[in-house]
Amino acid sequence: MFCSTLRAVLLVLFVASVLRVGDCWGSMSLINRCFMPIDSGKCRGYFIRFGYDSETDKCIPFVYGGCRGNRNNFFTNEQCMQRCYMKFK
Repeated sequence: MFCSTLRAVLLVLFVASVLRVGDCWGSMSLINRCFMPIDSGKCRGYFIRFGYDSETDKCIPFVYGGCRGNRNNFFTNEQCMQRCYMKFK
């Protein structure tokens, strides 16, 4: 009885710690995403996207080529503002 209870408690603690670490990594990826340089990528497509510019503290439009680049790449200005601008105020 004691061993099964101990295993259950340890399992709960382990799962809770993994979830907490996941929250931390999620926040870090958001910070990293917003502060990555705006990158058009390597391809030659022409897609208007928005990226957060930490120097001007604004989301600005740029041409995305369609591949590669990085995660500082949003479909709309509103999406960029929601993800980056408000998070660091």
